[in-house]
Amino acid sequence: MYVEKKKIGKNAYNYLKISIRADNKIATKTIAYLGKDPMTKEQIKAKIKEIPYSSIEKIKRETMKKIRETEDINKEFL
Repeated sequence: MYVEKKKIGKNAYNYLKISIRADNKIATKTIAYLGKDPMTKEQIKAKIKEIPYSSIEKIKRETMKKIRETEDINKEFL
């Protein structure tokens, strides 16, 4: 997991993202919006602790499933 700052217009926003590797593919998924910048590290850590671990695991499983489904579709075309 990592925090990504995304600049939209003149403002910057913080998002919690994950990277998932399945076979030879890597997918990134945004888990949660953390807040508008500027934020301290303590504020970011507090926001991350508020996110239930079960929802993060659910997002990971769904993303893995989607990655594997796209691989199966690609094999059918070949």
